[in-house]
Amino acid sequence: MLINMPLVRHLSKEQLENIISREKSRARMIKRLMFIRALYEGHTLSEACAVVGITRSCGYLWLNRWNMQGPTAFIPGPRPGRPRKAKVTSGQLLKMMDGSRSLEAIRNAIRERFGVEYSYRQIIRISKEIEREKIDRME
Repeated sequence: MLINMPLVRHLSKEQLENIISREKSRARMIKRLMFIRALYEGHTLSEACAVVGITRSCGYLWLNRWNMQGPTAFIPGPRPGRPRKAKVTSGQLLKMMDGSRSLEAIRNAIRERFGVEYSYRQIIRISKEIEREKIDRME
């Protein structure tokens, strides 16, 4: 059973196109805005869902969110779930590794400075990523 839900046009088609062209870095937001653009172009909800590859139930959720909140509906907010550990940046880890410290010393320095516990394996993985970044920068 199809539910006929009207589309609230919060923006002109040109304004919507401008937002889509600016938001190249946020793939999730682009997909949702393309769904709304398909509705602006006169596609049915089922056709718009097919264009972006989502189910109709998801399409109804997105449309309802758009109708209630407008363009701000798809701006990513905080995600539910366990908070991430404090991320040690490669530069910070590189400073801690200067002077050829042992893994134990690096691990203790991370624990003292950031209050998080990394395994030896995690420290090795991060240090390999740093090495790859150095090589990429040299090329």
